[in-house]
Amino acid sequence: MKFNRMLVLLFIFTMISSTGCNSKNLTDTMNKETEQAITVEVAKAIKGQIESSIGYSGRVKPVQEIMITPKQPGKVTKINFDLGQKVKAGQVLFELDKKDAILQLNQAAAAVELAEMNLNKMAGSTYEQQLIQLKSALLSAEINYN
Repeated sequence: MKFNRMLVLLFIFTMISSTGCNSKNLTDTMNKETEQAITVEVAKAIKGQIESSIGYSGRVKPVQEIMITPKQPGKVTKINFDLGQKVKAGQVLFELDKKDAILQLNQAAAAVELAEMNLNKMAGSTYEQQLIQLKSALLSAEINYN
């Protein structure tokens, strides 16, 4: 019992001493704050818009990306659309240089003509094997020509 009384008295003494210290510090800080003056600018309220913007950096990717490869190799001479433009099926996207195709066509025509001349030379001879070879060469040249 004596121990309990001592404990209660000790608790009360601790509470009183801690409260006294805190109140002194509190009044000192309040006095310091009241002594310092705060400068304030006053402006008339006006009606306007408030803008807020946030910048982000990133990379934009298309929904669908298609690689285009022509059937024949060549140099592109004309591009009909800009990057990112929408196109429909069947539209001509670009044109290739026609010089190479015309040269190949002329070479094939010359090969057909040569094969026909060789076939006409061999028509009167008895060399059937050479005739068959020339006919196959003629057929091959016609296929290339077409």
